[in-house]
Amino acid sequence: MTRIYTSALIHRPIEQVFDYVTTAGNWPEWHPSSLGVSGVLDHSGLPGEQITEKFLVAGRRGEAVWTVREREAPRRWVIGGVITGRATGGTITYTLTPRDGGAFFEREFVYPRRMCSSPFWIG
Repeated sequence: MTRIYTSALIHRPIEQVFDYVTTAGNWPEWHPSSLGVSGVLDHSGLPGEQITEKFLVAGRRGEAVWTVREREAPRRWVIGGVITGRATGGTITYTLTPRDGGAFFEREFVYPRRMCSSPFWIG
């Protein structure tokens, strides 16, 4: 498996950060590969809800369908995604921890190693 990990300390209340990052309508504002989204856009995604995301990675465009697998507000959110036209997918986990009056945000993207060479997978 391949793992891409990013983190940031965000100086806002943890609940506010959780709601913002887990509301798919906000993704194009803060995630550089996200070009647009459709589906559940106006609230923090709930288990079973789906989001379709158009993305651009390494100069290539694609589309992924994400399904919310877990939601433990305001600390953990997990989505599983599949690229349109592909059988395999990956999992993104957001973990938030209170720290220094704000929220420590962690994003982990895990996908099968064979997807590494794919120019269509989101990182």
